[in-house]
Formats: sequence, C-alpha cells, structure tokens
Amino acid sequence: MKKHHPLLLLFFFFFIISTISFSQAPAIEWQHSFGGSADDKALSAIQTLDGGYIAAGSTESVDSDVVDNKVKLNCWVIKLFNNGKLDWKKCIGEETAHQANDIIQTKDRCYVLAGSTMLKGGNYSGIHGGDDYWLTKLNADLVAQWTRTYGGKSDDVAKSIQATRDGGYIVAGWGGAAGINITRNLGGNDFWLLKLNKQGSIQWQNSLGGSGIDNAAAVTPTPDGGYVAAGYSSSNNLNVTGNHGAADCWIVKVDSGGIIEWEKSMGGSSLDYAYSIELTSDNGLIIAGATESTDGDVIGNHGKSDAWIIKTDSHGKMEWQKCLGGKNDDAAYCVRQTKDGGYIIAGSTSSNDGDVKGNHGGMDAWIIKLDEKGTMSWQKCLGGSKDEQAKTIRQTVDGGYIISAYSKSANGDVSSNKGNYDYWIIKLKP
Repeated sequence: MKKHHPLLLLFFFFFIISTISFSQAPAIEWQHSFGGSADDKALSAIQTLDGGYIAAGSTESVDSDVVDNKVKLNCWVIKLFNNGKLDWKKCIGEETAHQANDIIQTKDRCYVLAGSTMLKGGNYSGIHGGDDYWLTKLNADLVAQWTRTYGGKSDDVAKSIQATRDGGYIVAGWGGAAGINITRNLGGNDFWLLKLNKQGSIQWQNSLGGSGIDNAAAVTPTPDGGYVAAGYSSSNNLNVTGNHGAADCWIVKVDSGGIIEWEKSMGGSSLDYAYSIELTSDNGLIIAGATESTDGDVIGNHGKSDAWIIKTDSHGKMEWQKCLGGKNDDAAYCVRQTKDGGYIIAGSTSSNDGDVKGNHGGMDAWIIKLDEKGTMSWQKCLGGSKDEQAKTIRQTVDGGYIISAYSKSANGDVSSNKGNYDYWIIKLKP
C-alpha cells in the first residue's frame, strides 16, 4: 500500500477546510430595473411553472414602464422570461390604492395576490373600513377569477399567503377593530389569520395577541395540518407570554381550525422583529428578522439593528440564533432553506464592517448564505451608491436564486434607474 507524506496530507486537509469555510458568493447572472419616475417597489417574486418569473408589489408611477396606472398607489405585476426580459406587465387595481405584499402560483397555473386596498366602493364586494385585506386570483391570461376584501372597521393588512393542502389558502397579517369579518379585537393590532377555501370564502378566522400591538408578517403550514405565524408583539398578556421588553419576535402555532397550540416570545429588552418563517426539513422552523437588543435571547449584536436568524425545533424551542451585520442598521426580510440543508437570506445593510463586506454606499440589498448550523458560508452586497432593499429570495430550479428588491441607483450592480425606487429583480448564478 502506497504511503503519503504526513505534511502532504496535512496540506490537503487544510486546503479542503479552507475551501469549505470560505465559499465564494455566486455572481449576478442578470438584473433588470422596471418602473417609472415615482416609487415602484417589488415586494415578492417567485419562479413560475414555465421557468420564468413573476414579481408583485406597488407602483406610484404613471410613465415609462407603467402605462396603465389610474390611481396614486397601485398593485403592479410583471412577468419575466427565464432570461429576465419582460414578458408582460399589468396594474391590477382599478379605483383606489392597492398593494400586493405576496404572490403565489397555484397548481392550475393561476396566481393569487395578497395585500391591502383602500377601496370604498366599485366592483369589489365586502368593503369595510380603512385598509382591508385584498386578495385576487388571476388566470394565466390575467383575467380575475375572483377578487375579495376582508376586514373590520379599521386598517387590516395582509402580508403573507400560502396554499393549503385542501386547495385553499392561509393568510396572515394584522387586523384592527372588530366588525364585519373580524369577530374580536384584543387591543391595538392583532395577528389576524384567515383560512379560505379555493374560491376565497372564509372557512375560519382568528385574532391573536394581547392588549398591545401585534403584527404578523409571515405564515407557513405545518405537517399536522396546522399553521405557524411569525411577526412581532409588544404585548405581555392574553395570548402573549414571556415578553422581554419593547417588541419581541412572536411565534404562534395554531391547529387546523385556528386554535392556539403554543406561542413563544423571543428577544431582548429592545426591539425585535420577525419578518419571515419557513418549515425546515427536520420539521423545525427557521425565522428571519431584525433585532436591536443585546440581552435576553439575543447574543452577538454588532450595533444598532442586526439581521437576526433563529432556528427552532417543531415546538418553537430555540436551537440556535445568529446576529448578522455591522455597526449600522441591518435587517433580514426573508429566509428559505436551500437544497443543501442550509439557508439563504435576503435583507438590507447600511454597514461595511463586521459580517458585511462590499457595501456600495448607502443601504445595499444584502444576501447571506448559512450552513445548516448557522455558520456563514458567504455574503454579498448588491446595489449602487444610493439605497436598495431585498425583500424576498428563493432558490431556483437550476440552484441559483431569484431576488425581489427595489433600487434608487443607476451604477454599481444596477444598470439603470427610471426615477426614485424601481423594481429591481436579480438572478444569481448557481
């Protein structure tokens, strides 16, 4: 048997370890800006069943790429080919303000948008008070199959939608005063969960929280037929226990009928938020948000606001947490588990120290890859000399990533700008 020199084996060992520990961030495959001279913000993007991409958010423009906006603030949807070139674009709202905060594609190749509207009359049924939850299902030809509003007597905003196993939908956001569709209010805003059938009719709804402000930002189905919602809470009574001070990241698990099974407050004495939650392959949960705390559950804050990533088991017990950032403000708005068992995160950073390298100036979109234990594999700042934010990220079928963001720059990584914020859609290579 051939023997290898010990020094050669040692060199090979350290070469492998250094290659694993210092992975390079993937390059930009393509990026495109879309919009007009006012603010246009892409808040959600997904890969579609035809291999292209669709993005939704809001527009205030009435020029350049936005040709059919008739109101001050409108939901704007753009469909892209696989190479990022524009396929089609459409303003969805008709008579008053609309905004899409999330979009999904259904198995029948339709799209469902979830967000808010201030509509007070017109073609939609169920107009209540202030902003309402607003959902619309569009077929592949962009014809609305149904459009519905839900809410009470004050502002209600839908932030997240997921398809459910029975062909319906679970929607999470915040609800205000009781009335119409909201049967109770616990004080301030509440987490408001809606379970809908495939036609958008309410099967059940529930308001969760305490006497303070409780805002849900994301929801995910669980294998037992229930749901977990994540957001923040300033309460410490009624449904909410264990608040550490100010606002905590609040996670609440409900059964298939919307009844609470468990809840967890996580954070420190300052402000802590959850913006994204996803079920992991071990039936645990991965949560992304931001923290200004330096105590309690929060360890390793770099200064001001950090991106905060939390891994829990299936009952919400924390397994690990990571503060990511530098001395300025940093936040994580979206986290997804990747094919290798790790996690991909999208957010924003104003730092250029600590964990952050390569900031282009102002606020950059910030992409972070963690392994399954929460150790950083790579990070990448995306942007130009002005401000950018990344709102969602998803791994694509080729192993790359599609990112929804908005940008004010026309330099650095950003090839053009139509004025103020533009939709900025970025595809990273595998």
